[in-house]
Amino acid sequence: MAFTIAVTRRAQRRLDRSTAELRARLETAIDHLATDPRHRGVAALVGGGGLRKYRVRVGDHRIVFEIDDDRKIVYVMRIGHRDSIYPDSRRA
Repeated sequence: MAFTIAVTRRAQRRLDRSTAELRARLETAIDHLATDPRHRGVAALVGGGGLRKYRVRVGDHRIVFEIDDDRKIVYVMRIGHRDSIYPDSRRA
């Protein structure tokens, strides 16, 4: 059964500001999450409360999302470059 995709405003703004080529690649990856949110390229992230967070790579960019299996919804939380997407990725 297919999942519904819900994109946060923050993620949508990042998607809208992307170049046309990158936007197309990100949208393809997001569409793939609707049919199979735990496909081979998806990795679970450690920590956090609530729903478990996952990420999928799109070149140097990442899509961070949560899966609600009961409601069949994939929540796209953040989209960004790999250097800045994770909260604890700040360099000293």
